[in-house]
Amino acid sequence: MKPRVRVSTAGAKCMAVYGPVPVVDFETGKERLTSDGKVLHEVQVVIAREGEKIEVFDVKVPGEPKGLKLWNPIKVTDLVATPWHREDQEGISYRAASIEPDGAPRP
Repeated sequence: MKPRVRVSTAGAKCMAVYGPVPVVDFETGKERLTSDGKVLHEVQVVIAREGEKIEVFDVKVPGEPKGLKLWNPIKVTDLVATPWHREDQEGISYRAASIEPDGAPRP
């Protein structure tokens, strides 16, 4: 089993800056599905905390998040980071249980 690290968004401002877009399997060209048959989507998320540098994550989420508007506040639930390694490449993937609008949209 791959090690997973919870990423706290407590006290942070989160905004969607791109997406949601379906995740496509590179080998098959088909949309990736979760184990329960939902299409996996990706949202680019900015996380900002007072006095810290801004971080940008590509976050995968089961199903298509509804009601997201670019640069509006969002709520990211159960964000988890998982390191991966394949041949000569490595990185960290991010996944959340859900992403939804948080509060009133900006004009």
